[in-house]
Amino acid sequence: MFFELKLKRDVILQPHELKSGMYLTGAVLSKLVEDLNLLKCTEEHGYYVAATTLESIGQGRIRSVTGSVVFAVEFNCLVFKPYKGEIVESVVSQITRTGFEARCGPFESLFVHQKMMEGFEFHEAQSPAFNTFKDSQGTEIQKDTVVRVKLIALRWDDRERTYRALATLNDDYMGPVQAFETGLDLNK
Repeated sequence: MFFELKLKRDVILQPHELKSGMYLTGAVLSKLVEDLNLLKCTEEHGYYVAATTLESIGQGRIRSVTGSVVFAVEFNCLVFKPYKGEIVESVVSQITRTGFEARCGPFESLFVHQKMMEGFEFHEAQSPAFNTFKDSQGTEIQKDTVVRVKLIALRWDDRERTYRALATLNDDYMGPVQAFETGLDLNK
């Protein structure tokens, strides 16, 4: 789910980042975006997608040892935080005998086990890149297929700074999105 949050953060600018002729707002915003990209995700807020507005920049405090300047910044940020029970559209990234992995925007660790997709059977190809899952109606799940899934379990991975999820196709209107656009009923 996407949210816009009001956040506070200290932004540290090194002396060489305070170039003459560059506006302070531009330097602070550039460093803020860089810091959020490095941070990537937190358990509390989810994935940082974009800083949308810079609300205020506090008075700079100079650090005596390094000469860097610390600015207290308030800003609005668009975040993506997955929740158990949420329905998301994801793109299949890999298919294995046990299920498939998918990604949804910045959220790249989503897995659907074969037991969580009733009616679909694994079809192995000569190359793993071409493995598929097919059902009796000819609906196919392969690499790069857009699939609507329901998140049934989430886990925060502190080492990787990301969420991992287990999802299912066993619910109404779940499965490959193109199947719904062409009128196939995956729930029969």
